[in-house]
Amino acid sequence: MNDQQPTPGQKKKSDPTNLYRHHKLYEILRKELDQGQPETINLQGLTGSSASLLSGALFNDSGSQFLAIFPEKDDAAYFYNDLLSLTGEESVLFFPSGYK
Repeated sequence: MNDQQPTPGQKKKSDPTNLYRHHKLYEILRKELDQGQPETINLQGLTGSSASLLSGALFNDSGSQFLAIFPEKDDAAYFYNDLLSLTGEESVLFFPSGYK
């Protein structure tokens, strides 16, 4: 069994992000990212791991760099861990706040 993480742009057969790739709004968003627009995207109404699944799919398909900002460190940590499993360790960085 091969446990190696896919490189950005490479998709696993059982990749859960495939659920988003067939949605018409996903295609619109991906095309805008490919054209360098918009500079800021605000994802709202997504629950559980859906934000990280969508972001992981967009990252893998576009090759663009992403910056995700969360109000709470715990939310950022969950997002970070989800992205690690979707995109690989070399693709995700976590910068926790130094504020206490």
